[in-house]
Amino acid sequence: MTFMRTILTILLLLQTSGSLLIPNVLAEENRPDTNGYIHTWLMLAPIPLEEDETGTEAVAFNIIRRESALQPREGDTHKAAGYERTWKKIVAEGDVFDFNVVLNDRIENAVAYLVTYIHSPGEIQNVTLLAGGNDQTRVYFNGQAVSTSTEPRALTKDSDMAKGLTFQKGVNTVVMKIVNEVGNWQGCLRFTTEDGTPLKNYTLQLQP
Repeated sequence: MTFMRTILTILLLLQTSGSLLIPNVLAEENRPDTNGYIHTWLMLAPIPLEEDETGTEAVAFNIIRRESALQPREGDTHKAAGYERTWKKIVAEGDVFDFNVVLNDRIENAVAYLVTYIHSPGEIQNVTLLAGGNDQTRVYFNGQAVSTSTEPRALTKDSDMAKGLTFQKGVNTVVMKIVNEVGNWQGCLRFTTEDGTPLKNYTLQLQP
């Protein structure tokens, strides 16, 4: 009884705060977690900024040629800003992805790319994208820029939003570009239905 009373109390507090997010459970790498956050990505990082280049400039321009149309596979290489980097599979432990933890270094003035492929069993309309990044962030969905934040900032979950998206039946490509000027370097992304319900009826894959 004590356990059940505790659970009911937590749910009541969450409801009254206006945010009903249950504790994250990552059951499988190829699916989003209980709140819809994506943990499984291909990562290309770090790519140093050019000398005197700001994060605002870096997020607005293609660091990689045709970055909106990226469709890498694990092990592919890309050259950018004079550096060659390899796309690596990364599975974030929590809903927030921390580049400095993954890279085991505190890196500043650099860009990272994340790519994942969503396989939808059918067309899903009126999808909302919710993302957050530290610092500047841009998200491409199926080749289109749908969300851009141009100013330095701390990460706030779900602070970037794009409404009215459509999951095509089959493969949909998500590209997330995150610039770090100084300090923490993080990101998170999920999809919900129009009413805010976490969208989870799809699978993730790391090839187009």
